[in-house]
Amino acid sequence: MSKLYTKSRFIVIAAITAIAMITSSAALAKKPSERVTIVDTAIAVNEVSGEFSILIAALVGTGLVAPLDGNGQFTVFAPVDAAFQAAGFSDAQAMTDFIEASEANRAAVSTILLYHVARGYRDSDDVVDSDQIRTMSRSFVYPDLSDPMAPAIQDNLGRSAPLVLDLINIDTDNGVIHVITEVLLPFAL
Repeated sequence: MSKLYTKSRFIVIAAITAIAMITSSAALAKKPSERVTIVDTAIAVNEVSGEFSILIAALVGTGLVAPLDGNGQFTVFAPVDAAFQAAGFSDAQAMTDFIEASEANRAAVSTILLYHVARGYRDSDDVVDSDQIRTMSRSFVYPDLSDPMAPAIQDNLGRSAPLVLDLINIDTDNGVIHVITEVLLPFAL
């Protein structure tokens, strides 16, 4: 597991670094077609690493791509595929099948995804300096600094999702992404 995880992490870091270098120039002067959004970044990283295929399937299935591709500024706590697999979704197709099975499933996944998104740009310093962060699901997440060497985000159930320290502060033209290793839950499933 260690070698594969290290190689996968290296690929993700390389992809994010390349994307960040491309997007760092004058975002305000860009035409809409030249912007690189949170969704664009997740898709580009996924094409290289495969780390966000289940997240992307969930965003597409719930119709949340357009809002996260818009002009607002957002902070996204993005779970990697292993986090969704630990939550019972083996792959992108399993997520799609679950969402399409019922409107209740679609609504539940939508609420869970919105629990990973906060309005406004919050870099990692802003995140860890906060007492709580209101998410777009109208619930809060809480910075967990119980281990200062491994900061995390705590959900309403008291579960912590560690931040992947070399995959935080991923700037896009409409916000910032912080990669996490667990799916945050606003309610018990």
